[in-house]
Amino acid sequence: MIRITDRKKCCGCEACAQMCPHGAIAMRHDTEGFAYPHIDPDACTDCGLCERICPEIAFDNPNAMPTAAYAAWATDDGIRMEGSSGGMFPVLARYVLDRGGTVCAAAFDKDMTLRHTISDERSALCAMTGSKYMQSSAGDCFLHIRQALHEGREVLFCGTPCQVAGVYNTVGRHPKLTTLDVACHGVASPKVFDTYRQWIRRTTGRSAVCTLFRDKRPNGWSDYRITNTLEDGSEYSAAPADDPFIRGYLANLYLRPSCHDCRFKTPRTADLTLADFWGVAKVCPEAYDERGVSLVLVNSRRGAELLEAIAGSLAILHETDVARAMRYNPALTRSVTPHRNRERFFREMTEETDFGKLTECLARQSLRQATSTALKSMIKKTLNISGTKH
Repeated sequence: MIRITDRKKCCGCEACAQMCPHGAIAMRHDTEGFAYPHIDPDACTDCGLCERICPEIAFDNPNAMPTAAYAAWATDDGIRMEGSSGGMFPVLARYVLDRGGTVCAAAFDKDMTLRHTISDERSALCAMTGSKYMQSSAGDCFLHIRQALHEGREVLFCGTPCQVAGVYNTVGRHPKLTTLDVACHGVASPKVFDTYRQWIRRTTGRSAVCTLFRDKRPNGWSDYRITNTLEDGSEYSAAPADDPFIRGYLANLYLRPSCHDCRFKTPRTADLTLADFWGVAKVCPEAYDERGVSLVLVNSRRGAELLEAIAGSLAILHETDVARAMRYNPALTRSVTPHRNRERFFREMTEETDFGKLTECLARQSLRQATSTALKSMIKKTLNISGTKH
């Protein structure tokens, strides 16, 4: 029986709740808005299955360090602009769908709740594409994946490294299952995102019906904005430093506790890892382009085969040194430190609190931190500017 005594030891993948044969486990949200398993002692038979499939307790990762790294972007500019970087996910997903397979990834539903959904339709890919900086609910998608594999269909799963680990512990290393993980900074709670949306409503007088966390349309890939489409068709858009949700997220003010001690960074859990290729202008300037460049890490033979299969849909697939490519994206290798005001934020966050003022106050950096952040930003921009544009 799973007992959560340390919140850092639960990543919220929901594998235990989905697979319990007696329905004894339900996911419930704590005061911070993160979901954790709760056991019904009357239904539990203490069979131990939940402990065997929990990736925090038992995960055997056969992958070694990434075997290859590539700068890549899609040939189709429409696909590329939909994505946060080079448009790799929709290219990979279309390949699997065109072979009669199915794709599972996170998408917002009509109520702006982020859920992992599974579909065999191209029309579903738009909602699945792009960065989403919060915890998604897995629902019963692992069960649907298992059923699709049982029917002999190919399945492509995309999620955070811990979610990929949950999939593998649930359905095993199936020959028709291919996985993608992302360079994950961490996940915010749905409760925080809902509070942010309430702030938008009070600030603009209109509800947000769509959120692009990485909108590169106005200024390009390295100078992205967060854009919320409002119910009347207008937009609230801001640079990361000026938006309260992104500001608090990047300051590590309200990430899930397990994100501060992530055991799924290296070796990578999935067949392929997708990330922004920050520093591409320094590592391989010939691949730089302000419309977005993906870093693709190959972690398994299956991943290498899939990447080779979709090469014809890529304008650029430039192999580069693995260590140099990973150097500029710390989310690939390191967990982040929680902000010193994290506990205070959750104590003070209520429906009545001004979310904008709260994050502005609590996410403030010390002079030393601010100087370091400004220096890193300057270096990043310098590296990008020095690249050759196509």
